[in-house]
Amino acid sequence: MTAAKTPMQDVSRRLLSHERSETGTSAAFSVFDKLRPRLATFLGKAGVAALLSRSIALAGKELPWLRAVLVLPDGSMQAPDDMPRKSADALLGEVLLLAHLLNLLVTFIGANLTMQMIHEIWPSLSLDGPIKGEPK
Repeated sequence: MTAAKTPMQDVSRRLLSHERSETGTSAAFSVFDKLRPRLATFLGKAGVAALLSRSIALAGKELPWLRAVLVLPDGSMQAPDDMPRKSADALLGEVLLLAHLLNLLVTFIGANLTMQMIHEIWPSLSLDGPIKGEPK
């Protein structure tokens, strides 16, 4: 997925940038924590855990350190202590992990429902214009 930028990578970058500006903390885990309850309503906790595990497996092919992220039975994730936190590699890992999750959702429920869910959770998220914190 890194060789060719996908539409979901752009959505992921925007979503992570938006969440980072809102929380000031690890954007990826915050995004997943907000998505998890919505996903659990139609997938169940085991389904969410499976979807996240698959996302980690796919992203881990591109960034092997992502394979150390654990998915707990309730669908939450646990990062290893030695995981990169603020490097360019860490930011790329967040984008890849979320993009793979969103691509899987598009496959299972379609692009319209996936984007509707994103807009319901993050109504102020802009999908147009430059991304905060990135060069224009």
